[in-house]
Amino acid sequence: MKIIQMKYYILMGLLFVNANDSWSIDGVIEINQTCATQLGCFSGDSGGYPVSIDGTSGNSYKLTSDLIIPDANTTGIQINSANIQLDLNGFSIIRSDCLVVTDANFNYRPNTGSGYGIFVSATFYYGISIKNGSVIGMGNKGLFIPGRNSIIKNIHVRWNRREGIDAGNDIMMINNRAFENGGNGLECSAFCLIQANVSNKNLGDGIQASTGSMVMSNMLSDNTGFGLNFVFSGSSGAFRENVMRSNAEGTVNFGLDLGNNNCDTGVVCP
Repeated sequence: MKIIQMKYYILMGLLFVNANDSWSIDGVIEINQTCATQLGCFSGDSGGYPVSIDGTSGNSYKLTSDLIIPDANTTGIQINSANIQLDLNGFSIIRSDCLVVTDANFNYRPNTGSGYGIFVSATFYYGISIKNGSVIGMGNKGLFIPGRNSIIKNIHVRWNRREGIDAGNDIMMINNRAFENGGNGLECSAFCLIQANVSNKNLGDGIQASTGSMVMSNMLSDNTGFGLNFVFSGSSGAFRENVMRSNAEGTVNFGLDLGNNNCDTGVVCP
């Protein structure tokens, strides 16, 4: 009897200590709609949006449900630390108005709004990793990651009012999909590797990059701006093996053509 009572008290004590924390499996901390809208998901995060990650509870996080963002002025997740890994785990950060598709034109960009799907709050927060999910219908940008040395992979951004993904320097941006965003589909600053992405029907450029960036094996079509826009003249960046079709302002602006690109005018891009 005493052994059973001891086990009971130990279990209740553990539950009490962790009442405001999400479960952690192998050091990965869980984020879901329930903890986000109630007491907070872990130490340092208060209830309500945005879910705030400051690194005190750990460096690795994952979604275990969709995060339903109530309006265009609310941010889903705010990162206030360097070296944070966030796995969306196949789930979405999605504005509530976008849950049911009823518009035949798929026009779900809000007219105004200040909310981001994922927002990194300072340029000196380096080493961020975001992967494996969707960010849909935010009032501002889908992802804003202004620091350096970060990875954005397997993210689907659509119907965000401004850029789908806006990232800083020294970024790897791989296998993402940007669709019908109100600004550039994918935007990255200097010395970025931008590879195997699809960016179409955005109201800005399909991809916008800058000095020293390499853009390869992307599909860029039906954007209101350029398919690919290097924002500085001269040999500011290079591109190869991309398909760029039906972009309103043209296929490529600046950059060094390393070959095997396919554009509106044929195999060789202008």
